[in-house]
Amino acid sequence: MIRLALTLTTGLAFFVLSCRASPPPPPANTRPPLNVPRCVTNLRALTPPDATRWVFARPRAMFDHPRLGRALARAFDDAGERALITRSRRWGYDLRTVDRALVAWEADATVTFGLSSFDTRRMVDLLWERLLPPRRRGEAGVGVTRVEGVLERDPVALAVHAACGLVAYAEVDTRKVDRVVLAPDTDASVTAGDPDAMLVWHQRGVPDAMRRATTEALFDRVADTEVTLDASDAGLRVRVRLEGEIPADSAARLRRALDVLITSPLGASCAADTWLDASHVTIAAREDAIEVSGEAPWGALDALSDVLRGRVGDGPMH
Repeated sequence: MIRLALTLTTGLAFFVLSCRASPPPPPANTRPPLNVPRCVTNLRALTPPDATRWVFARPRAMFDHPRLGRALARAFDDAGERALITRSRRWGYDLRTVDRALVAWEADATVTFGLSSFDTRRMVDLLWERLLPPRRRGEAGVGVTRVEGVLERDPVALAVHAACGLVAYAEVDTRKVDRVVLAPDTDASVTAGDPDAMLVWHQRGVPDAMRRATTEALFDRVADTEVTLDASDAGLRVRVRLEGEIPADSAARLRRALDVLITSPLGASCAADTWLDASHVTIAAREDAIEVSGEAPWGALDALSDVLRGRVGDGPMH
């Protein structure tokens, strides 16, 4: 069904100073200073080109939403809340306050970018205290602080641009944080800005969980999968898009899979027959793509949260 699992990091603070008329342009033979990063306004532009999957999210908007925030809070028990608090003390930020974040994976390497009003100095100091040697700390460009070392047997690196509220953290391949310094080049590689949606998951191929949902070879030639989640007054809007060689009967196959879900115990627990049937879910198929979109009402998400916590109504599930 729908699971919101966010392991994300990071956020945004972008400012402009303008006090006087612009100075005259430099002479034609004068080059601009090198290695001077400007503020990044588009996290998608920082996605490594070889990433096999990435997640973009707006955590603050998700937790601040009057209905989605409540649904997320219901999904956390006391242990989950304590884990979030412990993480914030260890890393110097609370995930729920991050404006925008992007996590990308490439083989065993992971890189996370964030834009928000971070206390970047505290984040650097906290990580520096935990790093094992060999460790290094210094400037990676004007306004960019970079630390690198070993954390729990893996090489890691953190780069922060304090004036822009930008942080980047990488595991295994520590060079990936240097895309913060290369921002003027990477911005040009993505023409569109960050998604407006609260969460977007993109992956090459098909997630294993989706493939296991049906025994039919529907996803064998899917090149890319993208899941988009956004909130409305009525519920959570969900869009799933598959790109690749799509079978001619793919729409019928997906409809059958949804019907099976409706009649399952999980579907019955959230009254899926009232919002997941053919009259509420749109399936649009072409030769090179298929898109499924619908909206889960907030009451259904509240019920799912109770099920995930092992509770139905006021009593525990047995």
